[in-house]
Amino acid sequence: MKIKISVFFIFLVSISCITNRDIPEFELIRKLISNVETKDSCIVLIIPFDGCSSCFEEAVAIIPEITDKGGVVIISERQVKRVKSFIERYEFDPQRIVVDSTQSVLINGIIETKPKIFKLDRKRIQKSFIVEYSQINEINEYIFN
Repeated sequence: MKIKISVFFIFLVSISCITNRDIPEFELIRKLISNVETKDSCIVLIIPFDGCSSCFEEAVAIIPEITDKGGVVIISERQVKRVKSFIERYEFDPQRIVVDSTQSVLINGIIETKPKIFKLDRKRIQKSFIVEYSQINEINEYIFN
């Protein structure tokens, strides 16, 4: 009897560990931004709202440039009101910002504590960078030029 219970418990644990981690990065990002009009090639900035604070500041600094050029920002945060307040305070374009309230980008390992920027086309991720001060020049050169 104990063996059956142990096997059943292991089975339940293994099932509970199955998440959407099998969704490829590209498909998940495209799904999250599906309600935002984008060009064939676009920039997507993904920000964990409570991640690395200095990296968060670097990411916030480039939001206007990304959204002005038709890019999209995904903010991973369960509390949608916090993000709406943030958008209003900085006067960002709310039409170009998506709230990932299920934190699927964190759950699926697309980002961890630092923001990440992606250059997408219709079929794949062309390039990605973690957003931190040391990479800002490289990001600006590759993406915005």
